[in-house]
Amino acid sequence: MKVLSNTSWVADKVSLMRISCSLEAGLWSASIRLSCQVHFKNVRLGHHQGLRIATGAFRTTRIPSLHVIRGEPSLELRRHRLLYKSLSYFYKIKSDESHPQHYKVINAIFGSLFSVRLSFTSTFGFRIGEILRYFEIEDFPIVSNVEDPSPWQKTQLDFIDDFLHFFKPSTSDNVFQQHFYDHRQRYSDYVPIYTEGSKSDNHVGSAGVFSDFTIAQTLHPFCFVYTSELYSIYLGLLKITILNFKKSHYLYRF
Repeated sequence: MKVLSNTSWVADKVSLMRISCSLEAGLWSASIRLSCQVHFKNVRLGHHQGLRIATGAFRTTRIPSLHVIRGEPSLELRRHRLLYKSLSYFYKIKSDESHPQHYKVINAIFGSLFSVRLSFTSTFGFRIGEILRYFEIEDFPIVSNVEDPSPWQKTQLDFIDDFLHFFKPSTSDNVFQQHFYDHRQRYSDYVPIYTEGSKSDNHVGSAGVFSDFTIAQTLHPFCFVYTSELYSIYLGLLKITILNFKKSHYLYRF
């Protein structure tokens, strides 16, 4: 760039900026590929020198000012963006026990070697540990992903839905009430559980009503109303399992 900056055909700032960006793109990709601190320091020195040549700034000019002139973030900020993507990939590996790198990423080795030999390229698991400590992120456990059933596989669910043949918009409320009373009489030996999920502008909740108590829980505002409905059923089934009821139960969702 020093040679090109002295020529008449690329001496303008725009041309030097484009050349500098092209050179830095190659150096930056190499730095990410090697992922070692020593190489990153060399890339940073070359980046600063290229900024001064392209903008025609003095050696005493502060680098943040040159970033403003050039209209781009610093190398540290760009590296932090890639670190966030690395964290996303780390949790993706951690949630998949069948991933070939799952054990190696969770149980990183050679940490003492990479701490002493900075020129060595550290493994992904060791680098993730440094990122978690740098951002003070707790390495919380993640539930493993469960493979969804294939689209061509049908899931058979056994349930009793006597209200299925009623079309709600065209059916009177009295019909539903009479049918509900008849249903309760036929299954009088069962303990009823009523579940409901609702969603408003800033609140999502699920609830389950038993004969002698009620359970309710607030969900994240981003959840859909279908999520609240399913979660209310889950609350009822979970309570039945925990309390180990002797009698049979019947779930009603409204």
